Amino acid sequence: MKISFKLFLLMMFIMGIIKAKAQHQYQVVVENPNTIRVNATLLVQGKELHLPIMSADNLPDGPAALIKNIQLTDSNGNQVKVESSKNNGNYFTWQMEKTATKLNLQYEIDMKHDQYKWPFGVEEISYRTEEGFMIVGRYLFIVPNFGEEDRYAVDFELPKAWSVSSPWSTDSTFHFSELSGSELRDNVLFVGTHREEAVTVGPTTLRLVLGPSLQEDKATILSYLRPNMEAIGTLFGSAPKSSYLVVMQEGPIAGGAFNQSYSMLVEKPINKASSALWGHGMIHETFHLWNGRGLVPETQMEWFKEGVTEYLSIQIQSKTKSLPRKNVEKKLENAYRRYFLATMMGQSSSLQEAGNNKHQNRMKIYGLGTFFAFILDIEIRHANQNSKGLDEVMRLMYQEMAIKEERYTLEDVKRYVNIVAGKNLDTLFESYVTGTKPLNVNMHLKKGGMLLSTMFDEAYLDSDPQSSSFGKSIQNAVLGWN
Repeated sequence: MKISFKLFLLMMFIMGIIKAKAQHQYQVVVENPNTIRVNATLLVQGKELHLPIMSADNLPDGPAALIKNIQLTDSNGNQVKVESSKNNGNYFTWQMEKTATKLNLQYEIDMKHDQYKWPFGVEEISYRTEEGFMIVGRYLFIVPNFGEEDRYAVDFELPKAWSVSSPWSTDSTFHFSELSGSELRDNVLFVGTHREEAVTVGPTTLRLVLGPSLQEDKATILSYLRPNMEAIGTLFGSAPKSSYLVVMQEGPIAGGAFNQSYSMLVEKPINKASSALWGHGMIHETFHLWNGRGLVPETQMEWFKEGVTEYLSIQIQSKTKSLPRKNVEKKLENAYRRYFLATMMGQSSSLQEAGNNKHQNRMKIYGLGTFFAFILDIEIRHANQNSKGLDEVMRLMYQEMAIKEERYTLEDVKRYVNIVAGKNLDTLFESYVTGTKPLNVNMHLKKGGMLLSTMFDEAYLDSDPQSSSFGKSIQNAVLGWN
């Protein structure tokens, strides 16, 4: 019996070693920032290789069109031919002529991504700078599958004085291992002669990569980021990760959040007067580290991911006094204006359905999505005598679902809203989220001591001079206004 048990333990130990070593291996070779060579050894079970894609103007196959000179061999060195290739909409597939359990793959990437116009911006794809290049992992690594069970190892071979900034680790040898599929694909990398600086914000370490032209603005950027990121952490009750990579370069303002990193382009000048753009954009993307990357929906919930993030980002900056009241008013007025323009443009789908085509329905998602979150916050507080609001809904969802890695649905959102409100508010969702009822703005805003005056695409938000003390207390709780 003892011998059998020892033998069992030995077998388990050996299997553990084998499993630990069974990683897909990538070597990224950079000799110049215009062309990257990737050598990979992949453990495959089928005949397909994949790359996620996003179509650009004049580039229907997106980043896959910039993959060049693919070469495949099996473990014996025999050539494996690509039988066909196909654009599947969200990803590109190369079909091999035969199955090879162990596959050696070589390819080059023509780093011209920044020469094309992408639906959500080049900062979510790849671009070059005088110091090197940024690229999102999903457009760098061809993978055998999109599962989370496999593990990946990555090595970089770089020119002298070059380095890699990634959210994976600070390994000075640029060797990274035991990466999950989402860690590999769904993160930003910066490779070049840049500087990386570790900055502590509350319990989180930010590994900050600022472009050369933004170095002089570092103190201004951090003084805006710190109080607002700390407020976001307080709202959710904890930090989603212990460290993040933030890549920020000068360019037309835009941003994208990923698994443990985010990428931003900001326009100069970087100062208090322009913070309604660069500062707000930074806080919006930071908020996504919790809502969008921590809180993840089971199916499409773009209005919740973007609209609630936008509204609560505005709320936080209002309460920290980062945004003056006039800019907070403009942000909320602009949300209503986007909703109005979306309606005039014929975007007739419900807010929930609009997320099925985010690019086409962007005005509705960010407009109505933001304004619905605003009135939902007011209605929750009006129902529970202003004891708690939408921030408490987010905290509960994060603590009870995101931390347990449970994905949420629209029904979960409604359930938590009703718990916090102490009242069933499903009719709000039926009217404005799954339904297409026109927004009855002031019926809701008056409960929060506010009014919105509108005429066509003009909108002006202000306090209601006839508001009760209860309405004023909700206004103060929602936006910090006295």
